[in-house]
Amino acid sequence: MSAKLQIQNTIIDLQQRKSNLCCDDVKSLLVNLGFEVRDGKRGGNKVFVNKGLPSFINGSFNCGHGKNPEIKPAYIVKIIQVLKHYNDKLVLYLEKTSLLIHQIIILQSVKVVLMASFALKHL
Repeated sequence: MSAKLQIQNTIIDLQQRKSNLCCDDVKSLLVNLGFEVRDGKRGGNKVFVNKGLPSFINGSFNCGHGKNPEIKPAYIVKIIQVLKHYNDKLVLYLEKTSLLIHQIIILQSVKVVLMASFALKHL
């Protein structure tokens, strides 16, 4: 799936389910877009950042209390605004990281082949 489509699908998902999204769902959606989600200073508060978006300092939402509580729709609206505002930069970041991941996989495959070839030569 392209980065642009992934972001669009996330925004649509957040819009459609904004009144009944649990904390773990939102954290997962943000992590899939390259955000890091960590605990804030107060109980239930979460802060999200993205190293690939230098102009974005952070965003936050409150998970409330309990095992996996629902997040208030106002927080979901703010997250949607962040995703829309940084959409183009986020697409570039996700495409860049995807390309790097593919390059790493290729390099690891080449390394395995070279090691196997070396091992066969020295049997």
